Amino acid sequence: MTSSHVSTGNEEEMEKEKPKYNLLQNIAWMIGMSKKADSPEVGFFVLLMGMVSAGVNIAGLLITPMILKQVEDKAPLSKLLLVIGGYTFCLIALNGAKSYLDAIMGWTRIHVRSTIGLMMHEKFCKTSYPNTENPDVLKRFHKAMNQRKDWQLLFLAY
Repeated sequence: MTSSHVSTGNEEEMEKEKPKYNLLQNIAWMIGMSKKADSPEVGFFVLLMGMVSAGVNIAGLLITPMILKQVEDKAPLSKLLLVIGGYTFCLIALNGAKSYLDAIMGWTRIHVRSTIGLMMHEKFCKTSYPNTENPDVLKRFHKAMNQRKDWQLLFLAY
């Protein structure tokens, strides 16, 4: 008699809440936070990462049809190898650029997250002392601290 669900007594609390803000509002807030954290390059890197990612996908999708076209047209071996080499070089260069941008963006993510953490800490320190012992305020503070871990997903979505 094994059960895959163990009752913890607080299933009602664990029900999903509807988010207060939609995805576009969250993205706009994060971009605003990057400007406030003196990291205005985040917007540029996001656009650049999107273009490089699209380039990787397009090159990956086009390589097979181009090789098959060369085989169907009975192109000389040198032309076939040139097409394969060109697409391979393109994929290697784009994947390298994508990895490089990801490494660069890591530092800006850390800087923006640190700024957000400092803002939360400052807000908690400036609140009145009775609120620091108020269970409702503590619950909201801990919920906000736990949600900080999910912000990385927003940055990785770019």
